Amino acid sequence: MKRTLLTLSLLCTILFSCSKKNENNPSASLELNGRSYPTVKIGSQTWTTMNYDGPGGIASPRNDEYDYGKYYSEKEMLAIKLPDGWRVPSKEDFVKLMKSQGELTIDVPEVTATDADGAKVLKAASSWYLPGDNSSGFNILPGGYYQSFSKEFLEYKGMAYFWTTTSGPALSIDPNYYYCFRVSGRYSSPGTGSEPETGAEVRDMTTGDNVIWYNIRFVKDN
Repeated sequence: MKRTLLTLSLLCTILFSCSKKNENNPSASLELNGRSYPTVKIGSQTWTTMNYDGPGGIASPRNDEYDYGKYYSEKEMLAIKLPDGWRVPSKEDFVKLMKSQGELTIDVPEVTATDADGAKVLKAASSWYLPGDNSSGFNILPGGYYQSFSKEFLEYKGMAYFWTTTSGPALSIDPNYYYCFRVSGRYSSPGTGSEPETGAEVRDMTTGDNVIWYNIRFVKDN
């Protein structure tokens, strides 16, 4: 009887340990410019789980407990030097990330999107107006973006924006457009203003003339 209980106890311990090990699929950190960035394995990719906070950029003015990293111009984004294997994500990298978390709801040249459930697992469980559960470990915080001509930070707590290196969308008349990865979690204004707006998408809404400054994440293939 004691041996049976010992065996069951050992089995439960092993199963619990494996479950904890696979939770969010943690992996080694990325060391860059004297700073350590935690990473997580999601599907066939490894992603940093903090926004880049290296040389250049504009620091977030948010005076709270969350680390939003810095906001970078297009030129700064393209000039970042990374260790072998790592890269600033392309449009296809973010599409692969979304596919790994659920079905796509839109997939056309201008925008590829997933639904609220696909976004929920990518968003942090706090700070958002409409928070996620961060079950993927990606840990997106709603830092919004910086607009250089008005010198203001916009969409704080409601949206998150990240650079991609993919430019020139098929239907754009401006060859300097870049795709960005945008995640929403807010209440939209139409009608009563209380309608939930939440989702994740890659879309061609970024001008490449240093007007808009976004956050940056890094990715590599497993």
